[in-house]
Amino acid sequence: MKGSLEKKAFWRLFSPLAAYWIVQIVFSFLLSFVMMIIKAKELAPILFTEQESMTEMEFQTVMDTVNQIAGEFYVQYQLECATASALCLILVMGVMFWQDRKREAAGQAEPAGQGAPIGRVAMTGRMEPARAVPISKYMLLLGLGVSFCLAANCLVGMTELAFADEAYQEAAAVLYGPSFPMQVLCSGLIIPLSEELFYRGLVFKRFRERIGFLGAAFISSFVFSTSHGNVVQALYTIGLGMLLSYAYEKYGSFKAPLFLHVVANMTSLICTRTGAFDWLMKNKPWMAVLAVAGTFVGTTMYVMIQKTGEEKADKPAKE
Repeated sequence: MKGSLEKKAFWRLFSPLAAYWIVQIVFSFLLSFVMMIIKAKELAPILFTEQESMTEMEFQTVMDTVNQIAGEFYVQYQLECATASALCLILVMGVMFWQDRKREAAGQAEPAGQGAPIGRVAMTGRMEPARAVPISKYMLLLGLGVSFCLAANCLVGMTELAFADEAYQEAAAVLYGPSFPMQVLCSGLIIPLSEELFYRGLVFKRFRERIGFLGAAFISSFVFSTSHGNVVQALYTIGLGMLLSYAYEKYGSFKAPLFLHVVANMTSLICTRTGAFDWLMKNKPWMAVLAVAGTFVGTTMYVMIQKTGEEKADKPAKE
């Protein structure tokens, strides 16, 4: 009986990760299939030769050519491919998220440890249920998202870490290469929704049922950061991930981390589009001033948000 419960608990914690990788594998297969159809004219002469058989070297040459064509296609439409993958994740993770909220509504949530209430720095204990939060409280998240994005980017610029990370340069070229409306739709809205459903709505929330806030927040943030594939974004997203988990914890609603994530991404997109970051790179003193100002404003927003968890809710909120 005990082994069965432990197996059930393990599967509940790690099934979102398994679902994530299954979606990625299936999507990669479908993308390759679609690519083969789109590039059929280019690939046909290579794949369908008049020779009845090929030597091992000839076969390897053919496969290298096919992989090159596929790679060029993916690089050209990388943001669009990432968005299509995100849409697939939204469908799968959305169902799992809805099932979890349905379980909570039925009073079937997993037991959690006992500890300090939400209003303090909770190390253990259940996350507070969703509740009605005034719109004015979301303005605090707006300030936190903008200030964090500006301060973090200024610190990265001052250390010149971004210029030393070739993987980040390639990722930035993909992220900011398409048209601005496409950037807003993909990086500003769709991708944040898919990431929040997975990293906060499932990974953080399920681990939070079993362990304290700091542990659950770090696990979800670490997984979030490792998915970006370069040092700069990994450092940025592990900090952002902790704030997103904190917003979920304090507001008791999935809308809070989603809103904060969208604000941070949109701030980055707008500052890049308007040339604000380029101007700051040429004016390092102003970059230092903005880094300090952003840190101060962000800390102020953080302290004000902390009081949100201490206030009594007038009525329950819907997820």
